[in-house]
Amino acid sequence: MTRALRVETPRGCQPTAAGDKEGVDRRAQVLPGGTGYPPMAPTEGNARLLAIYDQASRDLGFGGVTAVSPDRAGAADVSFVAGDVKTILDGVGLMGHDDHTGNETADLTTLPSQTKRMAVLLYRIVTGGVPK
Repeated sequence: MTRALRVETPRGCQPTAAGDKEGVDRRAQVLPGGTGYPPMAPTEGNARLLAIYDQASRDLGFGGVTAVSPDRAGAADVSFVAGDVKTILDGVGLMGHDDHTGNETADLTTLPSQTKRMAVLLYRIVTGGVPK
């Protein structure tokens, strides 16, 4: 099974902030007619972190993890700070259905796999044991 994370910006968004002091465009943008949650702009840092998370998932036997377009993803609180943080991921928490609605449910059977993926990611970052 392949998981999908949001690390891209869809076409047709309206910019709400400028690039950062390093000249990298990390603009938060709001989807037309959306919820007010800005999608995360793509960055090299996000791609690197996703690659490490993907490898951790594969090494654990859970399959690959790929990016998904924000126009297919739900709202994420991390999107509000994505312009200030060079490396960030969304969609690594508990899975479920009807996200961010009054009918939201959590699939508790996904908690062990999600926890293991994140534990391996954090361990590899902290120990410098990131596979090349």
